[in-house]
Amino acid sequence: VFDSWVHEQDVRLALDRPGGSGGLASDVGLGQVQAAMGFVVGKRAAAPDGTVVRFSVTGPARDARRFTLGVEGGRARPVGEEAVPTVTLTMSSIDFLRLGCGRATVGEVEAAGGIDVGGDAAIGKRILEAMNFMF
Repeated sequence: VFDSWVHEQDVRLALDRPGGSGGLASDVGLGQVQAAMGFVVGKRAAAPDGTVVRFSVTGPARDARRFTLGVEGGRARPVGEEAVPTVTLTMSSIDFLRLGCGRATVGEVEAAGGIDVGGDAAIGKRILEAMNFMF
């Protein structure tokens, strides 16, 4: 499901035919990218201990998600919504997918106005750059 949905989005982007979002396939696909964010934040970006990262992903139905990771001992794990974020990364579900699957660079998504970084911009940039490799 993951591979098929990601490749569907590749084709849709190339043909300028958005769609295929908000359903079970996109929920599964985005869930795979979300599950990798602990590794991205804690290991690849090496966010310092005490960092709290909130991802706010916009999109239709099941695609919209908000999750928060806290770094402790070099590992990022889910924490409650009450945690105050050091950095908040807001983007569409398609940009989350494109970055997380290495389909676009941070610069390309930023140039299109697809990312909002709140809080510590330096840590946010490190995380966004570390995302771009996963699948």
